[in-house]
Order: sequence, then structure tokens, then C-alpha cells
Amino acid sequence: MDVTGPGEHSDKNRWNCHGCGDFSDRPEEDFLFCIRPDANSHAANCRAIPLR
Repeated sequence: MDVTGPGEHSDKNRWNCHGCGDFSDRPEEDFLFCIRPDANSHAANCRAIPLR
């Protein structure tokens, strides 16, 4: 899982899952305070990432 972009005050941030290929799809809400919880939630529930 990667969260990339210009930073806190930008709506140009994105998250991308390397396990299943999913990504953030709400550009109007891609401020870091919005996408960090979404990325964490996805990572916790993604079935493509094997648990160790």
C-alpha cells in the first residue's frame, strides 16, 4: 500500500494497493486526513495481501 502525493493541503494525494490493484477513487476527498483512514481500512480488509 502506498499513499503518494504533494502532501497535507492538497487534494492530489492517492493511495494504491499493491496486493489487489485497488486505488483511491474520490479525487475531491483525497486530502491526507481523508485518505489515510481509507488506505488503512482497505489494507486491513484486502484479501489479496497474505497474513503472516
